[in-house]
Amino acid sequence: MINDVTDIDTSVQSNGHRPAAANEVIDALRRKPRTVLLFRGFAPAVVALVLIVLMLWLAPSVAPEKVVTKPDTSHPTTHVTKP
Repeated sequence: MINDVTDIDTSVQSNGHRPAAANEVIDALRRKPRTVLLFRGFAPAVVALVLIVLMLWLAPSVAPEKVVTKPDTSHPTTHVTKP
């Protein structure tokens, strides 16, 4: 049984690597991680904007108007009568 920490051989571990020094661990924790996110986290907003633009472009909210220019030749709806 090991009673003292100094009895442990810390030069090389069983996997062949030496344990990291405290300075190395602290430096690794203090390093700013490189951002690998697409659009730095704004991808959902960009996708929503693209979908809204596509929806406005492909699905218009007003039907196209049809202008009729021929004269009305049907019977008049009002009749003039003498009293």
